[in-house]
Amino acid sequence: MSYPYEIRHSPFYLKRGIRKLLLIFISLLGLMGCADQEVQPETTRHLNQAIPSFELVLADGSKFNTGNIGMGKSTVLFYFSPYCPYCRAQMIELIDNLDQVRDINFYMITSFPFEEMKKFYQKYELNKYANMIVGVDPNNYFNQYFEAKGVPALAIYNKNKKLNSLFVGEVKVGQIVKVSEKI
Repeated sequence: MSYPYEIRHSPFYLKRGIRKLLLIFISLLGLMGCADQEVQPETTRHLNQAIPSFELVLADGSKFNTGNIGMGKSTVLFYFSPYCPYCRAQMIELIDNLDQVRDINFYMITSFPFEEMKKFYQKYELNKYANMIVGVDPNNYFNQYFEAKGVPALAIYNKNKKLNSLFVGEVKVGQIVKVSEKI
């Protein structure tokens, strides 16, 4: 429907157009602000505590106890669901920025069945990366210990095996590196 010139150029219609433009501009600013925002850490009573000791069943079927993780390198316990899109995005973020995280050991942990973990392991070809270990937590210890409210959950430890931060949600590699370097 076409309106006469006088109506289309009345102050009411001009204000409406300006409001639309202003709304679009504010929305774009909001989206740009979210792009590089750091994720806020979760509150946990385990800050500055050592890596907890619990058993994992690794992709090759062997067992590994997290109490055997050595000192000298930062460690990230990455709790995931093989079906979570945010977990998959976090995995891609890590692989795409491998050069920045080479000096950090990642232990990818899931409570899903072994076969589901194995599919995740194969999909991302995690056997190629020496600093990425994948395993099943058959006793759901990680989730009980950290009381994680969702996945991905990343417990980031410094090189002295002390917890620096716990995050729930996708975390950019730059923030992981920065947090892991705190002593």
